[in-house]
Amino acid sequence: MTNPCVGVCVCVCVCVYVYTSLKVHMTCSTTMGKIFYTLDGSAPSTDSLVYNGNEAIDHTYGESTVQATCMAPGKAPSPVAKSIVYDVFERTSQPIVLPGGTGPYVTSVEVHITAETSADVRYTTDGSNPVDSDAWQAYRSPFEINSVGKTEVKAIAARKGKANSLVVTNTYMVLQQVKPVTIDPRSGLFTSSARIVMSCDTPGATIRFTTDGVSNPNAASPAYPDGGILLAEQGKEQVFVVEAYASMAGMGDSSLATSETITVQPKVKTPTMDPSQEVGPFENEVDITLSCTTPGAVIYWTSNDSEPNRFSEHYTYGQPIKLRKTGTRIKAIAISANMADSDIMKSGQVTIKMAAPIFIPDGGEFVETAQIDMVSSVPQAEIHYIIVGPEDDTFQPEQESPLFTKTLVLTTTGSKIRAVALHPDMENSNVVESKSFTVTAAAPTLDPLAGTYIGQVEVNIVSTTAGSAIRCTTDGSIPTESSAVCLMPVVVTQTGTMIKAVATKDGMSVSAVASLAAAFVIKGVSPVVSPNGGSFTESATVVLSCSNPTAKIYWTLDGSMPTAEATLYTEPIVIEDNDSIVKAISIAEGKSPSEPMTSRLFTIEAGRVEFTAEGNKWGEETATSEGFVEEVKVRSCHSFVLAAALLASA
Repeated sequence: MTNPCVGVCVCVCVCVYVYTSLKVHMTCSTTMGKIFYTLDGSAPSTDSLVYNGNEAIDHTYGESTVQATCMAPGKAPSPVAKSIVYDVFERTSQPIVLPGGTGPYVTSVEVHITAETSADVRYTTDGSNPVDSDAWQAYRSPFEINSVGKTEVKAIAARKGKANSLVVTNTYMVLQQVKPVTIDPRSGLFTSSARIVMSCDTPGATIRFTTDGVSNPNAASPAYPDGGILLAEQGKEQVFVVEAYASMAGMGDSSLATSETITVQPKVKTPTMDPSQEVGPFENEVDITLSCTTPGAVIYWTSNDSEPNRFSEHYTYGQPIKLRKTGTRIKAIAISANMADSDIMKSGQVTIKMAAPIFIPDGGEFVETAQIDMVSSVPQAEIHYIIVGPEDDTFQPEQESPLFTKTLVLTTTGSKIRAVALHPDMENSNVVESKSFTVTAAAPTLDPLAGTYIGQVEVNIVSTTAGSAIRCTTDGSIPTESSAVCLMPVVVTQTGTMIKAVATKDGMSVSAVASLAAAFVIKGVSPVVSPNGGSFTESATVVLSCSNPTAKIYWTLDGSMPTAEATLYTEPIVIEDNDSIVKAISIAEGKSPSEPMTSRLFTIEAGRVEFTAEGNKWGEETATSEGFVEEVKVRSCHSFVLAAALLASA
C-alpha cells in the first residue's frame, strides 16, 4: 500500500486469523509515533483506541475493517490506513466430555458428551483427530469404554454458521475389576453369635468390610481375617449389615457387596425345674416349679411329650404344676422379646406312685369282731387286699385280689391284711401289711359281781360270744384257755372266794379276764330260835338250831351282840326272867359269822289262877262257858312255881 502521508506511515497487517477473534498487528515507521485506530468503520482520532503495540482485538462477529492513523510530535497525523474487510466467524463451543477425569475406572466407563444446541458432535476413541480421521463416529448417545488400559477420546462440535469447536481430548484409564465379594450367610436370625464367611475369586485380593450398615468400607476399614468374622450379641440384640469390597494392586476395586439384615440375639437361659430333673417316684403327686434366670422371660410348657412353643401352656411363676400321672415328661421353653428362644428343658419321665392304703384301725385287740376300713388318699383309687394268717408270708395282693368296697369284718384272731392301691394314672402303691388283729371272745359277765350272802351264792357266768366256753378259777388265779370249763351256776359257799373267768372259742384269742368286783362274803346261816318269844308261865325252854350242821351257835340273853366269846349253845336254854331276848349267831368254817338272830321278847309270868267250879251242870258246855243249876261253887289256886318265883323276886 502507498502511503500518501508525509513523514508518517501506518502499516496494518493480520497476524493471526482465527475463528473466534481477530488479532491485528500494526506498525508505524515514525519514531515515537502513536497509532490510533477504530474497528467500527469510523475515522480514527486522538479519542480512538490506542494501539498497545501488540495486537488489536476485534470480538465482533461478522465483517469489520480496521482504520488507523499514526500521530507523532511535530508531525501531522498520517493518512488513515484502512485494512481489508475481515469476516470473523463465531467458533462453536467445545463439547463437554464426561466424566472429566482420567480415572482409573473399573471394568468400564460410560462416556457422555454434551454440546450446544443444534451442534453436531463427532468423536474418536483411538486418539485420532475427529476433524480428518476416518475412525470418527457421530455422537448419538452415551457410549461405554471397557477396554482395559488407556483410551483417548477426542471430540469436536460443529454448528451451521459457526466455525468448528476446538478438539476436546479426554484420556480414560480402565482397570480390570477384582471379582465381587461373596458374603455367607447374607441374612438371618442368629443366636448368641453369627460367623460370617467372605470370599473373593480373585487370587490375592484383600477384602475390607464394615458391619454397621452405615459406613462404607474403605482402605482404612478392617481387613477380612482368616476364618471369618464373628458377630456377637453383646448381651442384647444386635442388628448387623455387612458391607465389603475386595482390592488388589493394578486392578479396580470390586463392587460393594452388601448383606441383608443379620440379627444376632442373646439366647434366653434354659428353664430349670424343681425338683431338679428328678423323676421320682413321688407319692400321689408332685409339685413342679419352673424358673428362668433371664429377667422377664415367659415360660411355656407341655406335659404330653409335644415340643413347647408360644401356643403351649403358659407357666405362672409361683404356681407349681401338679403332676398326678405317672410317665409324664415335662418340656419347657423360655421366651423373651428380642432374644432367641431358650433350649428346651426336658425332664425324665416322672414316676407317680400311689400312696399305700391306710388301715383304720391298723391292728389291735378287738372283742368278737374287728371292723376294718381301708382308705386311699387318691380319689377313685381301687384297693385290693388279701387276709393272711400269722405265718403266711408268701401271698401278695394284686389286681385280681378282692376289691375293698365296704367295711371288712374279721372274726379270726391273729389275722393281718395286705393291701395295694391301684389307679390307672399311677404306679401301684407298695404292698402294705397291717398290724395283727387280735380278736378275742367277749369277756364273761358275772352275776352277781360281789356281795354278802348267807350260806352260799350261785354265780352265773356268760359271754356274748356264741359258742364260747367259760373257764374260771375260784382261788384268785388267772384262768387260761387250758383252765377247766366251769359248770353253771358256780356255787360259792365260802367267804373270800374270788372268781375269775375267761371265754374261749376256736379261732379267737382268750377273752379278757372277768372277775368279781370283790370277794364274796358268805355268812353262816343265822340260827333259828324256837319258840321265838312269847309269854310263858314261870319259865320258857328255848331251842336254838342251824341248818348248817357244822356251825356252832353262840348266844346271849343280856341284850349284847354275841360273838365267838359268848356262850356256846349246847343244850336248850331255860329262860326264867321276864322280858328276856335271845340273841345268837352261828359260826362255821370258811364262813363269816352269821347275821345275829334276835328273838322276840320272852314274857315270863307267874303261874295262872285256876278256877274249879262245882255244882249241878246244866245245858250244853262250850269252850268258854258252862251252865249250872241255881248255884256254883268256885275255888281258885296258882302254881307253886310261880309263887316261888314271886317270893324269890320279893
